[in-house]
Amino acid sequence: MARKQGHQEVAGETIACFEFWQKEWQPFNHFTDVDQVDLLLRRRTGKKIDYREIQVKYSRLYPAANYGRWRGQLFSHFSWLNLETDEFADHRPGLFVAVVLGGIEGLDYNKDFFIFSSKQFHSLIQQAPLFKPGVRDVSFAQGLNGGSWYMPTQRNRFAELTPETVVDVTNARRNFAVLDEP
Repeated sequence: MARKQGHQEVAGETIACFEFWQKEWQPFNHFTDVDQVDLLLRRRTGKKIDYREIQVKYSRLYPAANYGRWRGQLFSHFSWLNLETDEFADHRPGLFVAVVLGGIEGLDYNKDFFIFSSKQFHSLIQQAPLFKPGVRDVSFAQGLNGGSWYMPTQRNRFAELTPETVVDVTNARRNFAVLDEP
């Protein structure tokens, strides 16, 4: 029996706080989600203090074979988020998106943590397939090799992983260095 869990976004934000804290950022929860900010990060380097704004997205990971035999032939695990097409159209340099992928058994978590600048994430959303007018189906899928991660650009069946069918997002996994970019 699966463990019952509370509000998924709270679970994602808690995991994100811990991940950022381990990388020497001081995370602060933003009490209200204003301007797409769930967390504020602070870090002191010498006399310099840096701040970053973080929007956290949480999604569960499921065995890909449970969601179409063809997916199981390409991916081991699969997750999805339905996001508004223009959700990050107003990107700003200090805003980042952290995507936390947890397991189906409550908070099972395997360090599947992705970080994008808001500009990168907006571009990714634009490449995702349309779910309904104004909403895109942003999915993350782990390749069968266990090391690569992809975002499918098609909702319908496809036979192989090509630049026309997926975007490789492996470089965004645990990419804390993106927070250092100007």
